[in-house]
Amino acid sequence: MSKFCSQDLQEYLLVRKLSAVVDGFGGTTSTFTDRTNIWAKVIDRSGDEAEISGRVKATRSIEVVTHYRDDIIETDIIILDGITYNISRIDNIDRKSIYLMIIADNRDE
Repeated sequence: MSKFCSQDLQEYLLVRKLSAVVDGFGGTTSTFTDRTNIWAKVIDRSGDEAEISGRVKATRSIEVVTHYRDDIIETDIIILDGITYNISRIDNIDRKSIYLMIIADNRDE
């Protein structure tokens, strides 16, 4: 039995998908467009700081639990509190299609 309930889903976040847009010159440009907004429980997994090119860069990994959806895929990104996260893994909790666990890492920009 799952240890989550709907009352735990208190964070509101945006999921964006990668889309190809015609650029007007016979080609396409890749951009992210809004897929959906979801309610979720966000759990901090880990964090780290590293010096890259003489600057300190903080990294953060989160675990997102939400109601089961089949339209979120690993090429999507998550926006939470203005921070962009790449989805690295999606798991169906308990294989019962009730809750979905998403592992995401903050994106290098």
